Order: sequence, then C-alpha cells, then structure tokens
Amino acid sequence: MLHRLERELFHRELEFLKTLKGKATNEHSRFSAALEEEITHLEQVLEETEMQVLD
Repeated sequence: MLHRLERELFHRELEFLKTLKGKATNEHSRFSAALEEEITHLEQVLEETEMQVLD
C-alpha cells in the first residue's frame, strides 16, 4: 500500500520521465530503454495501488 504523498511523488516522477523521454534524441537512444523501463515500472506500481491508497 502507498500513502497518498508517495503516490503523488510517483506520478510526478512518471510525468517527468515521460517528458525527458520525449526530448531524447537518437544521440540519447541508449538512455531511452532505461527510461522506458522505469516508466513501465512506475505505471505498473500506480495501476496496482490505485485502490490501495492510505491517507
């Protein structure tokens, strides 16, 4: 279970990583895979804990 603050921090990190990935160029392609992996992980955590938020 996540606290509301932890969930909000994960959501903000997810948005930041998506923005960063969108700005990555071919020169940065080796980082794109790592970004995509972290984005996928955060999306899964947020999805799995959607109904289990503590105040």
